[in-house]
Amino acid sequence: MSIKRCSFAAIVLMAFFSLCGGAFAAFDAQNLAVENGLLHALGAEGEWTELKGAGSVYEVDIHGEKIYWLDVNPETEEVYKGWQGGIYFFDDDGEFVALVEKEDAHQTWVEFSPDGKQFVLNSGSYVDREYLLYDFGGFKLKKTFYGVGITWLDPVRFVFSLIDTPKGARYEGADFPGWLSVVVYDSGADSLANVVEATKTEDFMMEEVDDGTGEIIITKFSVDDENDWSEEKRKHEEIRVRVPQAD
Repeated sequence: MSIKRCSFAAIVLMAFFSLCGGAFAAFDAQNLAVENGLLHALGAEGEWTELKGAGSVYEVDIHGEKIYWLDVNPETEEVYKGWQGGIYFFDDDGEFVALVEKEDAHQTWVEFSPDGKQFVLNSGSYVDREYLLYDFGGFKLKKTFYGVGITWLDPVRFVFSLIDTPKGARYEGADFPGWLSVVVYDSGADSLANVVEATKTEDFMMEEVDDGTGEIIITKFSVDDENDWSEEKRKHEEIRVRVPQAD
């Protein structure tokens, strides 16, 4: 059985629209499909046809079953004119599962949990990204964070650099977000735990997780004067911290 078919019937109602140019019939959720890694649409004559000019269809393998997704931006891509912008998901059989509406879909990447039951929409600029956590099934938004870098540790936990937005930037006009703490979010317990916390003179950016050593590789930024976070005055070094044990 394909991953998370249980929500298909409810989500069908989200997908009534027509493809551009009248070349394809108006359709419901079953009028899009992925085959051999390419997007296809049901034509007016009832035939399945590759949608030329469509963007890349991405895939992830979850224990032998694949999930496909496509980012659609009708404002900049003529082939999607008239479509709703967002991320379109397809199951292992290539059948449409759901649409998550998002205006900046072309700047968004999907980060699935190892078991495929959750995903994070990762979008924004390199140094200031929005992370939206969803269930893959009900497609309900569960949590929103702002940060830099993200890696799933297990089916319920991921690590990233959290931007403490209430504290603002380090200095006026900063090109660096500042107040970066490396944290682990546990979606099962809905809890956020600090790995290393920002101070007035220190920031921490999560780079990657070393699976071999079980350590989080972190870049530590520091200054001597808390009022001067200019690039010339920032020092940086690599530190390693053990991945926290799950509760």
